[in-house]
Amino acid sequence: MNAVAPNCRVAVVMPLHNKGPYVAQTLRSLQAQTFTDWTAVVVENHSVDDGPKIVEQFGATDHRIRLLQAPAEVRGPAAARQLGLNESQSEFALFLDADDLLERDHLESLVALADSDRADIAVSNFLHVQADRAEPEKIQLEAGRVVDTSVCGTGGFGLNETSIAFAPWPPHCGLVRRAVLGEQIWPVELDRYAGEDTAFWFRVLRGRRIAFSKKCTAIYRAETVNARDCFRDLPKWSAAMEQVIASNLAHLEKSGLEPTAGQCEALCRLWESIGNRALDAGDRVQADAAFERAEVWLAKCVALNGGAGAGLAVRNFLGIRRVNRLKRLQGFVRAPLKFLGGRSRSGEGR
Repeated sequence: MNAVAPNCRVAVVMPLHNKGPYVAQTLRSLQAQTFTDWTAVVVENHSVDDGPKIVEQFGATDHRIRLLQAPAEVRGPAAARQLGLNESQSEFALFLDADDLLERDHLESLVALADSDRADIAVSNFLHVQADRAEPEKIQLEAGRVVDTSVCGTGGFGLNETSIAFAPWPPHCGLVRRAVLGEQIWPVELDRYAGEDTAFWFRVLRGRRIAFSKKCTAIYRAETVNARDCFRDLPKWSAAMEQVIASNLAHLEKSGLEPTAGQCEALCRLWESIGNRALDAGDRVQADAAFERAEVWLAKCVALNGGAGAGLAVRNFLGIRRVNRLKRLQGFVRAPLKFLGGRSRSGEGR
């Protein structure tokens, strides 16, 4: 089952690694789509469970579903997605992890949105399902808006800015026009860590026309068995984000660009959030290291005439360490991090 996928409007690329308990439900949600002009390329990424056999069973009765065995050198979700993308031919691409789900009208609504708004990327809202949460959380993005990142967010705190540090949405929320993806878009060097989707979206979003759906048609399941989400493992998460940031900064440099004030602010806020989590865990050493990095990016933000807001002005005057410790002494409670404020995850367990 290694043939190149035929021409279709949407290629759904799915990395598969030890997702046997979930992949059948994911594929059924894909088969239930009201939009039918799609092909799925499932990249088998060295699983040791029955996931590949399950996919083969689906493919035996549905010619749109193809299983592609990854070669030995392809290990990790970014490399698997890149391989699946290269082995498919379509107008649009959607990256669906093997433990996430789609509502029946997900593809139909996003294709229609991309067509009507001439968008490079069409994005849905999503339900965030977490094992320790009684009810799924509905994450509402920029519902109904169309954003051109070549002219919007370049001087403020928009997608061009926040995406350097935070994944804006899970991979399967975004339907991407193939023409904007290029030949090597997934950062395979990050497969040893986590957060490769943050680097992917940072590369894709700049200079694009993005249309946001009013519908909530994607279901993102966090912390499933074998998921790469290491958000709760703070040292591992911090190390991963360090690599993601280095990759994004290298991408900027390769593009002949320097970080904007807004991007410096986003990086400041990322490290500040990591510092606060370290304080919550009683790890003063890691907290101080994270706050030190946050202050470096704050200084760069201010030097670029950014940081005009009251919060950043106070941090610049008192120092980030002191501000956060004063907040704790005064009994302030920090708002919990949302997906847009510091979570990134890939569904594959590499």
